[in-house]
Amino acid sequence: MPETTFEFIVAICAGIGLAAAAGIRAFLPLLAVCIASRIGVIELNPGLDFLQSNVALVALVLATILEVAADKVPVLDNFLDVGATFLRPVSGFIAAMAMFGELPSSVAVAMALFAAAISLGTQLGRAKARLGSTATTGGLANPLLSTAEDAISGTLSVLAIVLPLLAAVLVIFFLYLLWRFVRGIRRAAGRAAQHVTGGTYRNPGVGSGGGDVGANFRSRRAGPRDPSMELRPDFSSDGEQEAPRDTRS
Repeated sequence: MPETTFEFIVAICAGIGLAAAAGIRAFLPLLAVCIASRIGVIELNPGLDFLQSNVALVALVLATILEVAADKVPVLDNFLDVGATFLRPVSGFIAAMAMFGELPSSVAVAMALFAAAISLGTQLGRAKARLGSTATTGGLANPLLSTAEDAISGTLSVLAIVLPLLAAVLVIFFLYLLWRFVRGIRRAAGRAAQHVTGGTYRNPGVGSGGGDVGANFRSRRAGPRDPSMELRPDFSSDGEQEAPRDTRS
């Protein structure tokens, strides 16, 4: 158990930083933990000693290379995101647990689950950003986004081990930037839809009219109805319906 409150906070920040990095790249944070434990920078949770084995090192290096390379291929990256929705929270849980070796087991599991939730939230946010980029640029910007994600995940992984407090601050800042980016992508997609339909774009989150694109435009084109053009039925004395008559006559 940590001797001071500060050590407890440092351990939590380290786990959060690694979990956020795992939400971007599943294997890169685990590789960072593996290397750091092998060179003596950190001491692993006793239940996760296998992460510093030679087999784990080789497997994590290969998995990291494959993940980073495949994420540079448009369309394929979106398919990988589907599977990563389940894989990255698990990776975040393991990476966080590796840093919680001195915490009570119940506290460690609870905080690791919280870290896994952060991994899931990060993964879902970046997946939305990637889909928006594919829709607006045809996937041309995806390799650039992927390279930026590599840098962010690697930086967070290193800082979570070396400077955990700074890593936690950067996680908050990164989540804010991700939220702004996704919001901008949604607005760009709305403007593109407005341009295609020629109608008035309405944000689905604004107003009570919903998000029917072009509804106002179509209603203006329809114009007011002319009562004189209506055909009204007439009934004779015997109850039979006669042919409709034009009211203009």
